[in-house]
Amino acid sequence: AIEALPQIRPSAAGRVILFLALNGLRTRTVTLNQMRRYLTARGIGRHFVFVLKRLVWLIFGRSRLFQWILRGVDGLIPTDPRIKNIFDKYRPDLVFTTVAMFAEMDAEILREAKRRHVPTVGMSRGWDIYTNSGIMRIVPDKLLVHNRYAEETAQTHQFISQSKILRVGFPRND
Repeated sequence: AIEALPQIRPSAAGRVILFLALNGLRTRTVTLNQMRRYLTARGIGRHFVFVLKRLVWLIFGRSRLFQWILRGVDGLIPTDPRIKNIFDKYRPDLVFTTVAMFAEMDAEILREAKRRHVPTVGMSRGWDIYTNSGIMRIVPDKLLVHNRYAEETAQTHQFISQSKILRVGFPRND
């Protein structure tokens, strides 16, 4: 069955986790994203926000412990009741995501699936997702990657164990 999902707005705790996840990965692409947002933002507060983002990037950007804590705290965020209702209605045997753990909706769905012990599989739609989208908030049980580069960046930047990764190629090109 296909059902349109409602627009989910993150809670206050969810917004803090999202801020930390988006800015807590020390890569050049995250730096470029921060600079772009700073240069296009308006208002005096943009300076403070930019400095805060850079501090998160500098202090926590390469920390395996920070990612572990962030993912643990993210797992404690209550799931939106509308997502719970969808799980109650369909009782899935498996959850598969293609934005793979970076989008808010995927995080909500994966979080609820993990709470219900439903197996999860994630796959990114691009080769550079593990270095440009911040910290993966919810790691699926199995992560499908396109190639060796994606496998290596998932391991080195997202600290995902080899046992969770399966290299499958580019589905669009197969």
